[in-house]
Amino acid sequence: MFLKLIGGFFVCLWVADLVTGLAHWLEDTYCLEDYPLIGSFICEPNIEHHVDPQLMVREGTFFSRNVLQWTFCGLLYGALWLIGLGGIYTFTILLMASFGNEIHRWNHMSKTNGFVTFMKDSGLIQVQKQHSLHHKQPHNQYYCVMTSLLNAILERINFWRRLEWTVEILTGIAPKRENRRDTQPLRKKKRKSKPTTAANESENDWAADQGPLVDVAEKSKTDSTTPPVAPATPKMAASVATAESVKKLTAASVATLESTKLSSENSTLASTENPAKPTKTGRKFPALPILKTLKPALKATKAAACRAAAKTGCRNCSMCKLAANTG
Repeated sequence: MFLKLIGGFFVCLWVADLVTGLAHWLEDTYCLEDYPLIGSFICEPNIEHHVDPQLMVREGTFFSRNVLQWTFCGLLYGALWLIGLGGIYTFTILLMASFGNEIHRWNHMSKTNGFVTFMKDSGLIQVQKQHSLHHKQPHNQYYCVMTSLLNAILERINFWRRLEWTVEILTGIAPKRENRRDTQPLRKKKRKSKPTTAANESENDWAADQGPLVDVAEKSKTDSTTPPVAPATPKMAASVATAESVKKLTAASVATLESTKLSSENSTLASTENPAKPTKTGRKFPALPILKTLKPALKATKAAACRAAAKTGCRNCSMCKLAANTG
């Protein structure tokens, strides 16, 4: 009995989540502000929520946020009861679905109470990280706002795109998503057509050959290997030639500066490793002839003095030793 109650609870929760997802999908896909009656009550608040997701946190009360869901679920249960489908499970499903918008609000709150935090951590209700994926434009995924499990299954089987295709085949009604104000930034801006002149006619022909969305200026920036377009006028040819010559002169100047810098660095390195020896700058004078004549006499006089000193026992200098050996 207990397991049956637990199983019934989760089945009702997932069916209620599917009901809220279907309602959310209808609003985001087909609801426009200019619709009569529902445009101001349903469509406009839905679009404002996508423009400013924190609006539902800052404004409104518990009653004003949920009165529309309570009314819808009450009327739906009354209609199902009239045809014999009103039972305990139907009541439980619609009761859970009527509080789907409040659970939706919890995912936009930066701080929640302990009970809500426990419900998120346990996986009973949807986590904030998954719901943030729905708020990425064009808001066409993760519509269910109560649990995380059902969203994962529906996105895996591409349920919502298949449902839109089925509705369009059966009724001819296409999604209105691109006409909504909350998806306007996604709409592509039309390119302004420029007047065709003789100067850019060849460029337009080349761009047409490359593809309908190719821009000549962007192509030349992004692809450096693309050969240049042949100039259409002599003025353009002169401009191209001037640009090429300036480019070559600049490259040559850079190469010259690099070589000069390299040679100066090499010479500086060589001078530090092998320093140059200082050269003698003094002048060498020739010997006088008189010195050549007096040199033998001075030598003989010194030798005689040394011999006389050697007899007294002097052996202190090399000349005395030489004199003693010689005489």
